[in-house]
Amino acid sequence: MVLISVKKFEVKKLGWRILEDVSLEVDFGERLAIYGKGKGGKTLVLLVIANYLKGQGKIKINGRIGTGFIEKVKEPLEELTVYENLEFFSRSVKIRGRYEIEQIMESLDLMKMKNIAVKELGEFAKARLSLGIAMIGKTETILLDEPTRELTNKEKKAFWELLNKVLGKRGLIFTTKDEDELKEARKSVYLHGGKIVR
Repeated sequence: MVLISVKKFEVKKLGWRILEDVSLEVDFGERLAIYGKGKGGKTLVLLVIANYLKGQGKIKINGRIGTGFIEKVKEPLEELTVYENLEFFSRSVKIRGRYEIEQIMESLDLMKMKNIAVKELGEFAKARLSLGIAMIGKTETILLDEPTRELTNKEKKAFWELLNKVLGKRGLIFTTKDEDELKEARKSVYLHGGKIVR
């Protein structure tokens, strides 16, 4: 069953097309990698799917979508603790259950740092927190924007192992500049200059 369908979508800014003729489809439980070097429009596609960015074309979504951190759009609250960040973002999806938040922290090995301010965390912990925020509300699909960008190779491996454990039947759409990470997805698209070129 199709969860997300985007057809011939385009976004213009000051008369210029920053996304052009973008079409993709994701089934329930499927993983899609959006790959590209530089600023080819990868993040913009996530913003369209998450309804942060408007444009022209057809988009259809079945089920709940959760997003991790996206620069300048959805960022961690650096002064707040890990728990407070999860609690804050849970309110945006009208979830107030302490039990679910603690379950997420437990599954992502964040319990021991629940009272630590985000500004004091390492990059691996921040990546796990971003994943946790995307999981809030029993989402069917998770959107992650270059989730391993700041991680070491060892941390990247640990992140994907952890994600594989907690993802369950959820779908996943993630952006990456790392060609090696395409193996984490069932299918991938290559975005260049705001267009899918393969």
